[in-house]
Amino acid sequence: MMKKIVFIIICFVSYSALFASTTYSAGADGFISVPAVTTPYSKKVTAGFHYTGFDSHTLTPAFNFTPVSKEKFGLEFGAAWDILPDNSPALAPILSGVKLRFSKSAALGGWFEIPVHNSQGLAFNLYFAWQVNFKLGRMGSGSTSLGIGYTFQSALRRDINFHIGFMQQAFIPELFLVADFANYPYRHSGPGMLNQSVQRGIVNIGLRAVLVSFLSLDLAGVDLMDQTRGLRGSLNLYF
Repeated sequence: MMKKIVFIIICFVSYSALFASTTYSAGADGFISVPAVTTPYSKKVTAGFHYTGFDSHTLTPAFNFTPVSKEKFGLEFGAAWDILPDNSPALAPILSGVKLRFSKSAALGGWFEIPVHNSQGLAFNLYFAWQVNFKLGRMGSGSTSLGIGYTFQSALRRDINFHIGFMQQAFIPELFLVADFANYPYRHSGPGMLNQSVQRGIVNIGLRAVLVSFLSLDLAGVDLMDQTRGLRGSLNLYF
């Protein structure tokens, strides 16, 4: 147990010290921004509706589809589209993702930024991630997912990508503390790069409440280390 706790603390310190912008995982599954290793076991379709506000505002409908999900194998597809009411163009590039879980604790995946205007460019990121499960005394069960990847794009800000996602039960089964950290942007075109700063590593922290089996709510602060920080609220439906 002590080794697992030390491992988590080291990861938090290391990744939060890196320089970058935020990442993104389409749909309601995963952490606040970065993808999780696991795929939904009993739920095949997920719809997420995210609102991010403070100085800027973003509305994001997001959808996930899991055609295959077994104990040691899962396949998941996702897509999301940021709507920017305060900006022109009003639509950011489409984000789509795919994840292949090939064991209980490891997955390969990628997400793609598909331009919708001539001023936007195509970019895609590939990653490998693994997950560690643990239990912190009376707080309950938790997990952390670590990932390393690479972005393919004409002008790279960072060649090698790292991310970490963390979720911990907060004393009751229906409430979770969720956080993630990363050193790379999930967008490479100007539209949509809100709540992202290239000066520091990204830090997102929030709460997830599972109200019923088909509904959860998220409330999180995004990019908390920078002046571009925002507040995100999410409604997630599972079918």
